[in-house]
Amino acid sequence: MASLIRENGRDSWKLRWHDSEGRRCSIGLGVMPKKSAEQFKSRFEELQGVVRSNTPKPVGLIEWLDGLDDELHSRLAAKGFVEPRAKRSLREFCDSYQESRRDIAGATSIRDRQVVDLLIEFFGPHRS
Repeated sequence: MASLIRENGRDSWKLRWHDSEGRRCSIGLGVMPKKSAEQFKSRFEELQGVVRSNTPKPVGLIEWLDGLDDELHSRLAAKGFVEPRAKRSLREFCDSYQESRRDIAGATSIRDRQVVDLLIEFFGPHRS
């Protein structure tokens, strides 16, 4: 069971719950309307039940998790509720895209490789 706490009279919310060992834990949700915070709490409680019972996540819960911004998702990951999102570098993304496009002709493939090289030169190889 989780509870919502309004921080400093603002529209900033914190979600608080007790873990399986009885310790109090919390996640800051940031500024959002009360209704959105209540919906987050409801989904969080569903996620908490799935994690505790070690059952598969329902499709609706997976879609909700996929729609979360990176900041909230990383906060849930830090508490062990979800796996951290993997970030690929620009080079990895471009390479996987080119691997998936085996249907293109040789000249197009060469042109695409040149474009990728220019992107890497401009943005750097480790940009995500």
